[in-house]
Amino acid sequence: MGCRPPPDATTKESLCKTQNGALLYASNFSVGVNILFAMNKKLADIMNAYPDYKISIEEIHHTGKLDAPSGTAISLAEQIIERVKRGLPRQTILMPKL
Repeated sequence: MGCRPPPDATTKESLCKTQNGALLYASNFSVGVNILFAMNKKLADIMNAYPDYKISIEEIHHTGKLDAPSGTAISLAEQIIERVKRGLPRQTILMPKL
């Protein structure tokens, strides 16, 4: 299951047990994006040593995108926040559809 927000683990686990099934969850199933996730973690560890470095994420999507920010952007931000040991502002700016 690739989705945002993450599924309710308790409900999904119970459903899988009663149906003798399994659930695989990821914010993104793309191999390339998961390579990006691994690189992002390493870069965040490096950036931690440079407090003057300003960290930001910007994503752009088609006008029909229903969820913003995307689960991928949220995962990238969470990885950075977990590794960079300084106060990082959390800010989401949603641009109007043109």
